[in-house]
Amino acid sequence: MVMQNCLINGIATNYVSVQERGLQYGDGLFETIACVDNGLEFWQAHFNRLQQGAQRLQIPCPEEKLWLQDIALLCKNLSGNGVIKLILTRGCSERGYRQLDTLSSTRMVSLTKGLAPRYFDSTASQNGENKAADLCVCRQTISINPALAGIKHLNRLENVLARNEWKDTYSEGLMLDSDGRVIEGTMSNLFAVKQMQLLTPALTMSGVTGIIREKIIELADKNLMPVSITELSMQALFTMDALFICNSLLEILPVKTLLFQPSEFQTSPRQTTTWQTGTFLQARKLNQLLQEIKGDHVKRI
Repeated sequence: MVMQNCLINGIATNYVSVQERGLQYGDGLFETIACVDNGLEFWQAHFNRLQQGAQRLQIPCPEEKLWLQDIALLCKNLSGNGVIKLILTRGCSERGYRQLDTLSSTRMVSLTKGLAPRYFDSTASQNGENKAADLCVCRQTISINPALAGIKHLNRLENVLARNEWKDTYSEGLMLDSDGRVIEGTMSNLFAVKQMQLLTPALTMSGVTGIIREKIIELADKNLMPVSITELSMQALFTMDALFICNSLLEILPVKTLLFQPSEFQTSPRQTTTWQTGTFLQARKLNQLLQEIKGDHVKRI
């Protein structure tokens, strides 16, 4: 029996064709969206990024109303919170990389029930579930590719390899590019704080332009918090007053510890830094600002 937690082109199924280019080549895009109290958080920003990515990859993107119809159907009997995942692919074709004009894109929508507590949620604090992040630095690097930088494409083997470098010891792993620049986490964007200034890695050559990252930059600008989008090295991170990571499911998560374990080919020493909860003030302030505007960015379903 097919479980009713996934729709492919509006049809309830958990199976795709072996000719699906998203399966064969990772030829597509995806979005991961928090669904809280029957509302899609930052829906318009997510859908805009999907459209922009589709334009970059020259994949026709179905109308917004079709995606929303699928989501509404999946969430019809949802009690509590969940996670919506959108996948857009170039469609099905026979073997070969060449894109044919006759292809029809595929849209997939799935629902996963439940959403992990967020660090600054009052209920998480009361239940002792708000744990700051312990970060490691992954040995797997992230590719330099300006043609794909910023978009959330389906080619995630580097993230898969990086994430499988640890089990439950750490909350997240940071990924560097081949030149040693800090880019992002395996599933998150990174911010650093130095003398009340926010710093975040530039993503013009690698990485994903996260929705919450963009909202943080926008909020900081509006509230006269200096922000620098720049290159960051590992050595620079160890001198920062604070770090935090963010994504659409975590929102903002302060960093407690950072471990850099050089590989056997590196001569630099192992380094560990710990930040106390008193350094989380900037992250807390930004989270408050985020919560204040979030109500205006929720799509009710």
